[in-house]
Amino acid sequence: FNIIELAYEYAFMRRDNFELTGSAGIHYTDFSVSLKGQALDGEGGTRQVTKEGSVALPLPVFGGRALWHMGGDFWLDGSAQWFALSIDEFDGSVTDLKLDVLWQPSKWVGIGLGYNRFKIDVDVDQDKFNGNLTWEYSGPRLFYAIHF
Repeated sequence: FNIIELAYEYAFMRRDNFELTGSAGIHYTDFSVSLKGQALDGEGGTRQVTKEGSVALPLPVFGGRALWHMGGDFWLDGSAQWFALSIDEFDGSVTDLKLDVLWQPSKWVGIGLGYNRFKIDVDVDQDKFNGNLTWEYSGPRLFYAIHF
C-alpha cells in the first residue's frame, strides 16, 4: 500500500498565533491484495484458489487544517481530509486525520511528532460478487517538514 499526497491550502483566517485553512488535493493510492483459500470443486473434493488484484488511482480529497503557535518554536497542527464516491456498484471513502506537534527552529525546516489515523472503505455489490474492504492504520508518527 502506497500513498502520495499533493494538496493546496487556502488560509481563510490568519492571526499572529492561529491559522485556519481549507484544502483540496489528491491522494494517489496504489493498493495490491492477494487472497488464497480452499474451494469445493463440485466432485466432493477441494482445490486451492488464489486471486490477486491491484488498483492504482488518484482520489481527490477535501479538508481543513488548524495551526496554533504555542509559543517559542512550537506549533500544534490538526488536519482532516475526506472524500467519498459512489459509481455503479462501487462505493468508497477515504478519511485522513492528523494531530501533530511541530518544532520549527527555522522558517524552512521543522521536526514533528504526532498521531495519524487513515482509513479506506470500499464496498462492491455486483451480481456475482459482494464484498467490502476496510483498511485502516493509526498510530504515532515522527516526521520532518520543509516549508516554502
